[in-house]
Amino acid sequence: MIELGGVTKKVVTGVDNIVIRQIISTIEGGRALDITDYKTAVGNTIVSSGCVIIRKNGTYKPMPIKKEEDKLVYEALPEGWEYAGILIASIDGAKEGAGILTAGMVNKSDDVMPASVTSILADLKTALPGINFMEDGE
Repeated sequence: MIELGGVTKKVVTGVDNIVIRQIISTIEGGRALDITDYKTAVGNTIVSSGCVIIRKNGTYKPMPIKKEEDKLVYEALPEGWEYAGILIASIDGAKEGAGILTAGMVNKSDDVMPASVTSILADLKTALPGINFMEDGE
């Protein structure tokens, strides 16, 4: 539980340590996230570990997602935005700063990632060469 201005909230971090396997470097000091679109898509302010983070002109936000069949998937990278990194730990995006991984190892399995990275994986690897995307057994 975290205490934020007298309001108690609970953020479930069940797979955080499974998603982020190794941290080599991060965006120093983290960043605040604009979660306006993300909140609408998922229905709450909790941004899960492993979420792809994008940036444009100093604004950082979770990569847009949509529901396909029974799972969440990433949409195309919006025009003018670039990949910034991967969210290190689950947060309440309405209140907290975000730790963003720029080099390390991430479990890309659909079972633990907040949304499937399959459709954007090649672009992620090119844009974030310091991050090794692996699955169990690799």
